[in-house]
Amino acid sequence: MKITLKNVLLTAGALSFSSFTLSATDGRLGQESSAVVDVNLSVSPVVRIWGLEDFSFTTPANMQNDLQEEKAFCIYSNTRSGDYKLVASVHGKKDFELTNQQSAPGNKDSIPYSIGFKGADDEYRDLYIGEHYGSNVGAKNPSPTLECDTGIANANLKVLIPADNYIQAKEGEYNQTVTLTVTPN
Repeated sequence: MKITLKNVLLTAGALSFSSFTLSATDGRLGQESSAVVDVNLSVSPVVRIWGLEDFSFTTPANMQNDLQEEKAFCIYSNTRSGDYKLVASVHGKKDFELTNQQSAPGNKDSIPYSIGFKGADDEYRDLYIGEHYGSNVGAKNPSPTLECDTGIANANLKVLIPADNYIQAKEGEYNQTVTLTVTPN
C-alpha cells in the first residue's frame, strides 16, 4: 500500500515588501538632507506537512490478525495559535479501499481499511475522505526547514486493515494513494 503526501506550503504573497510607502518624506535641499521611509513586511499564514513514509504490509502466516502500523510525521504552522486543518483525499474514491489492479477488467477486488490521525495534543481520530480535521502543532512546532525525525515529529498516522477485510482477498498487490492536505486554521 502506498500513501502519498502532498506537501502544501502556501507561499503566494507570504512575504512582500511595499514598493512605495505612504509615510515616506523627502529631504530638503541643503548641506545635509534626510528622508524617512517605512519598511513593511506582511507575513501570510503558511503550513507544511512532511516526513511521512509509505505504509507497506504483507499478509501474515496467521491471517487472523489485524494489520496495523503507525508513522510519525511533522506539521508546521506559523499561525499565532498553531492551528491547522487536515483533510484526506483519494482520487476517484469516497472510501479508504485498497484495490487489486491485477483483477479482471470490471471486477476490481478491494479491501476496506481505516486511517487514524493524531495531532500533537490529540487522541487518534478516524479520518474520513473529504472531512476537515482541526488540530494544533502543540509545543513541538518544528522548523519547516529541518528534516522531520522522531525528535521533532508532532503528528501520527495509523493505518488499520482488519483481518476480516483481507482474509477472503484474492492474491495480488492492493494499493491506494492518499493525499493529505494541511491549511492554516
